[in-house]
Amino acid sequence: MSPENSLRDLLEREAAAAPHVVVAPDTWRRGRRRRGLKAGAAVAATAAVVVGISVGPGLLSDPNVQLRPAGPTSDLGLPDHLHAPPERMSDVDTEFGGWVRDEVLRGAELAVGPAAAAWVTPGGLPVVVDAETGEHHLLDLPDVVSADLEARSFAGADWLPLALSPDGARLAYGTARFGRDGVITGIRVLDLTTGEGEWRRELAGGAGIVVTELSWSPSGTWVGWQGRQTREWTGSSIGGSLPVAGVVEADVDGPVIGVGGGGAVLARNDASAYVVEPGSIETLTACPPNNRAGAICAPAARGWTSVGVDLSPGAVLSPDGSTAALSVYDGYDLVTLDLRTREVTVGAEGMPDPGPWHVDALGWIDDEHVLVLRDDDEGSDGTLSVVPVDPEAGASVDVGTVDSAVGRPSVAIDLVTLDRPTVERPDPDWPWSEERWVATLGGGALLVLLLLGLGLLLRRRA
Repeated sequence: MSPENSLRDLLEREAAAAPHVVVAPDTWRRGRRRRGLKAGAAVAATAAVVVGISVGPGLLSDPNVQLRPAGPTSDLGLPDHLHAPPERMSDVDTEFGGWVRDEVLRGAELAVGPAAAAWVTPGGLPVVVDAETGEHHLLDLPDVVSADLEARSFAGADWLPLALSPDGARLAYGTARFGRDGVITGIRVLDLTTGEGEWRRELAGGAGIVVTELSWSPSGTWVGWQGRQTREWTGSSIGGSLPVAGVVEADVDGPVIGVGGGGAVLARNDASAYVVEPGSIETLTACPPNNRAGAICAPAARGWTSVGVDLSPGAVLSPDGSTAALSVYDGYDLVTLDLRTREVTVGAEGMPDPGPWHVDALGWIDDEHVLVLRDDDEGSDGTLSVVPVDPEAGASVDVGTVDSAVGRPSVAIDLVTLDRPTVERPDPDWPWSEERWVATLGGGALLVLLLLGLGLLLRRRA
């Protein structure tokens, strides 16, 4: 037998001994179905990732917070709600200094346009609210004193070392810059339209002056200031406290006087200012010719009867310069002081409850109405109200809300009118926190795993 025949016989015997295989007629159909299930599972996983990323933020956010439609953007105005930025927005690089968040604007980015309100966060970060859009801008202002931790601790929590001009186009703020010979302090005015400094004035005295309060004259020309003259001020400590006040302008340094503290400085249009303190009114004018530079003036004081009024920092001067609207502790009514007759007028609304109310006068809308911020001093949000000067003219009207963490803002009062005191703007869209990102991504991954498990279960059953 040839080798070829032997191999053929061997293969025939093996084929005859092998088990008979029967291929089911639906084998091809079942294979296609299984392949389709695998493709469907992949599509479901991809869809789950997309849904997790897009829906996750809505699941994690506060369901009670709703965006309100924006008001007319062609007109400048004060938003009816001033929102406090999250604390994380004021984070500082502890090693190199400076604000950490990319949302903080610097350099040419400071050209944000006219602002309706401004304040500093508890962490010292300046905030201005866009008068056109309501956007809350975070600003890295050059040499701003509020960025200095020692100055913040020294001045206290209720300071406001910046002020918007009446038209909202300029921002005045206190400065502190450390040099070879110590700290150099002063006041700088920033043009919010161009983002560039318009003018600056140095404040000399002691080891430097911590600016705690600023006010513009009704014409937007002069800036009144109040602060504390230090005895020593280094990069790690600050000491000494002599309350002082003064008035400055782009080309003129006004006099510096010693004050008792606890009052307010009201800049006038004629290069002078009123210093209103409990029981006394001083008119801050030029120092005597023989007064040496940097020395403290002592103008004559006139008395006034406070009739139990407990003054707090901040007061605003009427457009004609005759009357001051005062900020008070433990009150609710509007308190005004006639600077000529030294007579006090207290509103007649009365407190809605016996709680420790705090009223801040923010600006005169006209000769007969004042915008005030009322705070119940118990952690609740404050209320913006338009209050008539004449107690018989009617009740106040609530026109807005201020988050409790904002404190007392500076307001561009020229943008507030009786027929349009505030405008509706959308709530600010703050960036997510790291914790929210982790929760969202973790939730999305969990959703993907659940969908994959469901797909495998359905596959096993099929």
